Amino acid sequence: MKCKYCKKQFEKVAPKQRICTSNECLKRFSEEVKNKEWKAKKKLLKEELQTIPELIKIAQKHFNDFIRLRDKDANCVSCDKPLTKKFDAGHYFNTSYSNVRFNEYNVHSQCVNCNKHKHGNLLEYQIGIEKRVGGIELFELHQQAHIKKEWTKSELKEIINIYKKKKKTLAETK
Repeated sequence: MKCKYCKKQFEKVAPKQRICTSNECLKRFSEEVKNKEWKAKKKLLKEELQTIPELIKIAQKHFNDFIRLRDKDANCVSCDKPLTKKFDAGHYFNTSYSNVRFNEYNVHSQCVNCNKHKHGNLLEYQIGIEKRVGGIELFELHQQAHIKKEWTKSELKEIINIYKKKKKTLAETK
């Protein structure tokens, strides 16, 4: 067998052995293992040091990506026009309403014109939500929106994982 590093022929002593026993190759292998261990440790440290605002930003990205994937074949919730390639995940109650920030009834596909240029086109949005989810759910959304929510790191990590899985599942079915 050929050594992974020096490419010289050698005889295996162990079943998974991929390098010869020269000092130079053993040293390279040792450095490679240390580097992998450091990268794994660094990743864990980085995750531990993430702040709540950073986690909210990551969760929002995965949530919005899911909404865009879920609604990619739907029309704009406000103006009911077909969506183009570029469209937004428009929030009925904006993200400052923390309790409904990640509520799927609160966020729907919206054309850029309605979301950005008409500031959400909220009156038409309300009519669109009622058509999509129903009047009772819209009423409950209004009630939930006015409850203040303080997110924890573990809740946000859970939301991130949930929407990563939902995106994957939805992408496989569409």
